[in-house]
Amino acid sequence: MRVGIVGAGIAGASLAEKLARLGHEVLLLDHRAPWEKPCGGGVTPRALDDYPGLLELPLSRREIREVVFIGPTGRRTVLAMPRAWHTVSRRELAQVLLERAEAAGATFLRRRVQRISESSGFQIETAAENFRVDFLVGADGATGLTRRTLVGKWNRDDLCRCYGFLLPCPGDLRLVIRFYSDLMGYAWLFPRPGQLFSAGIAASGNNLGRDELVRRLCRLIEAELISSGHPVPSFPKPYAALLPSLSAASFASPRVAGRNWALVGDASGAVDPVTGEGISYAFKTARLLAEAIAEDQGRSYPERWQDMVRTGIGHAGAHRWRERFYDPKVLWLYSLVLQRSGLVQELTRDLFSGRQSYHDLKPRVLHAIPQVLLETLLSLFTHRAPP
Repeated sequence: MRVGIVGAGIAGASLAEKLARLGHEVLLLDHRAPWEKPCGGGVTPRALDDYPGLLELPLSRREIREVVFIGPTGRRTVLAMPRAWHTVSRRELAQVLLERAEAAGATFLRRRVQRISESSGFQIETAAENFRVDFLVGADGATGLTRRTLVGKWNRDDLCRCYGFLLPCPGDLRLVIRFYSDLMGYAWLFPRPGQLFSAGIAASGNNLGRDELVRRLCRLIEAELISSGHPVPSFPKPYAALLPSLSAASFASPRVAGRNWALVGDASGAVDPVTGEGISYAFKTARLLAEAIAEDQGRSYPERWQDMVRTGIGHAGAHRWRERFYDPKVLWLYSLVLQRSGLVQELTRDLFSGRQSYHDLKPRVLHAIPQVLLETLLSLFTHRAPP
């Protein structure tokens, strides 16, 4: 079967390799690959579980063993991670995956796809060429041409805005996650290999404008660099993107595939609505679609996709937790007990590492409440609260 994949990021390139190894004729098109993603690069333990060979790929990595959580009042908690996070260059990762796809037999063309139409399969049109494929895959992101053509645009409530920078850092810098009382989302700093760090801020469901979000991110960067004894660089024009952050209704009735077509990665909406983590789902959706194509020419992919999210990111509880967690009072209380409760610290590690399912998060929290209250009260009575 001749498969056309539009988009050569993580999902598209890893899928191209899998399908080429299965003997399919694979055409991979992307006018900008490999590209950098300034506000990304964090690889959680869940992503390593979904792609065990990731650490064996020939690319530079930085191992992260501590994460700093900053609450809306500025309260800081440093958590040691039992399993290391890693940060990588998205350009390097995309390049390695692209090279593996080509080595497996996929054909990569650096072309901008201008039009997609259905005719005896699908026609993919660039400025000077037309390609006919039997099966079309959209891996060109949440707002890419493939999704817009096959499904249409997302509802506004299913997207979050993201702004970020890739900046030089002349020394060590911790991985930082910063919450705000009026923001459904958070800001972050990820130390990268090669004396760099990526910084970003993501927001959904609020009315804060671009300028205010970028100002907050710049203030966080300045504060962390100054406190670490590093100079503050000049800020370039920020990177901007729209990323999926699906509602429960959209997860319940997704359109991720049809007759001879499918969507993977961000194009399918497979991103954690609470933490925003998407790398593991890029790998996972690519694997699911490859398995479906091998077994039944892709017809079972929607069911496989739904099974993947049903007890995880698409579980109704995930969206209730998002609404509750980003409530200002809850965020304030969370930052307080995070400093003082070992159980809350353990839960935070598991949630942000991708090891805590939303399916059983509620019973775990309810079971922990008495112990958390006891730990917090004992800490308040026996230790002087930090400023």
